[in-house]
Amino acid sequence: MKLRPSEGVGLLLLGAAAVLVVLVGIVHEFAPYDQKSAYDIWTGGKGALGLLTSIATPIVAGAAAWLAYRSYRMNQRGAVASRFQKGAELMDAASDSSRIGGIELLSAVALEDPGGYQTPVIRTLRQLLAERSWPVADQIYKLRPRDTSPDPRNFDRSGLVVTAAFGAICRTPDQNRWGGLEYDRGLLRIRGLYLHRARMEAANLSRLHLVAAVFGEVVFRNCTFNDVRIECRCFDNISFERCTINRLVIFASDMLGEAVEVSNYFATVRCSATDFYINNSTDVPEEAFVSDRRTDE
Repeated sequence: MKLRPSEGVGLLLLGAAAVLVVLVGIVHEFAPYDQKSAYDIWTGGKGALGLLTSIATPIVAGAAAWLAYRSYRMNQRGAVASRFQKGAELMDAASDSSRIGGIELLSAVALEDPGGYQTPVIRTLRQLLAERSWPVADQIYKLRPRDTSPDPRNFDRSGLVVTAAFGAICRTPDQNRWGGLEYDRGLLRIRGLYLHRARMEAANLSRLHLVAAVFGEVVFRNCTFNDVRIECRCFDNISFERCTINRLVIFASDMLGEAVEVSNYFATVRCSATDFYINNSTDVPEEAFVSDRRTDE
């Protein structure tokens, strides 16, 4: 079994302590009488065996504690790996409820061990979004201005699964969040996110780049947006309620790809916003169409 650097250092220190104990015993046995007298003053007159026992006892206790901790950490890593494997397997389940359970497992794993599992979890969830959300968004992005605007209700959506997967990504720490692919360029790139009648609560969307997204009746409440870029088509209201926004850029069009009138689709409610642009405009209406469904809890 391959040892981690910290484990190798621990073994080295234990070996050095054992060698020191042996050397002290040898010095005692072969030292001149005067040196032995000074030695006895420092050691309380203990013989070599007693001294070795006194020194070895805390060393053995420390070694036992270290081995117990090492065993605990190994068991903990094994449990996390098992949960990750189970969550990944549930991504292929037939029912949406099982998939959502798998998403929650993966989300817990990424939070428990971000250094080891955050990137694999994000890659898994992003692949799920590509399979379940992008085919729907792709149908809409193929529409052109000369086409007839479709009814969004006619599109097959896996709303709960998609919202759960996107929410799990937003729960990961935003530092080093991106998947490390060449086209991510410092932001986590998610393509084809389809959100309809979705409510995102206390989500951290920082350092995300949403490409070819489709939004309708979406509420972002108490969410955080730092360094976010969104390119979307809209078919209904999008509101930001009590959000913290710093450098959020949105390029929005309607279902047929025509630029939208911002006031017809977007509104903010009690947001703290800096560098918030929609279609190159900072004029985002305050409390427009969302005031009637706002709560003051």
